Amino acid sequence: MIEKTKTRLWVLLLELFSLSVLIGVFNLFFFENPGFLKTALNPYIILSFLAAAYYGRLAGYMSFIFSSIVILLIYPPAHSILGTPLSITKHIEVLINNLEVSHAFTIPVVYLLGLIRENYGGALQSLKNRFKNLTREKWRLIKETEGLKEVYKELEERISRQHESITLLYSQIQKLNNLRLYEALKVLLEIVENFTEAERASVWQYSSERKALLLHASIGYSE
Repeated sequence: MIEKTKTRLWVLLLELFSLSVLIGVFNLFFFENPGFLKTALNPYIILSFLAAAYYGRLAGYMSFIFSSIVILLIYPPAHSILGTPLSITKHIEVLINNLEVSHAFTIPVVYLLGLIRENYGGALQSLKNRFKNLTREKWRLIKETEGLKEVYKELEERISRQHESITLLYSQIQKLNNLRLYEALKVLLEIVENFTEAERASVWQYSSERKALLLHASIGYSE
């Protein structure tokens, strides 16, 4: 994450420097207006304002610095290459003479635009984070709701089965009053089978005379 941020910063700085150089190349065609200081809408200053408004104070300051480097250091040698020599001293003197009071407000305006952008960006990022949190909370609630529905469904099924079991148990108990012992034991085994889901069950009694267990009733065993 940090590496990506650094990469984006370097790309941004390279773009700002390239734009400053591009404006400087265009400025070479206006020899009598170095730095476009005589122009009301100065491209260098506008670039700094736009950088501050879109990317923050740092971008605005760096754009201003890049533009200053292009105007002070690149402009004179470029003119010499084009056959119109221009000394740095003379160049600086021309720049100073063309400065106006409005140019002094460039840095404060860059600061204000950058500050507004950063505050707006912070608020926007806060809203994005809140939206992400709300989205995650929504999906969590949806999953919990689905889970509760499954639990509710299971409880309904269990209650329904218990109701049926209670009804069956009552009817079976009513039968016991009119049955003989063997038949009553069979009914009890059926009750055990229904409530425990046992596949097989049996009732044995120990006979002291035979000294062995005697089968009285069974269910689920092959005869």
